[in-house]
Amino acid sequence: MKHLIRLIILLIIISAIACSKDKRIENSIAKNGGEWNISSITYTKIEQVVSGTNVGQSITLEKTESNVGTFTFEKDNPSVFFNYKINGEQRDGKYIYQVDNEDIIMIKVSMNLASLINSLNAGEIRIEQQTVSYVGEQQSKNNLVIEGGEIFQQITDTSTIQVSMAATINLSR
Repeated sequence: MKHLIRLIILLIIISAIACSKDKRIENSIAKNGGEWNISSITYTKIEQVVSGTNVGQSITLEKTESNVGTFTFEKDNPSVFFNYKINGEQRDGKYIYQVDNEDIIMIKVSMNLASLINSLNAGEIRIEQQTVSYVGEQQSKNNLVIEGGEIFQQITDTSTIQVSMAATINLSR
């Protein structure tokens, strides 16, 4: 019985330590307004287009760029706002994030319902959806590395376009 009680106490202590590490990471990434500079981003972007019987696939980019923008983490509302430009394309928006087991997990799943409704009203079909999944690790107080990818898909009554991007993003303060 004493061994069981010791085991339970040990598990409670381990859980408390793990939770407190996650809380420290949350506080750290949102510190000083939560703004992080994108010191570098390495990405591969692939675009696939299907139109009628034509299928085309091309790697549109394999590139590394430096100092392209920012990520800003909010503490109270677990959101991360991004604003950056790669290959001349401006990108901005918001992901939801959480810290779990010392990993910073960022996700976004969306469907453009306005585009679908407008297209149906015009007698067409147009569906746009996006899925984003990144996992980050705080390497040090001033360095954060995020890896993952994004998929954007547009389906119309005449074609399908899918753009996927895998990236490693280095953030610093």
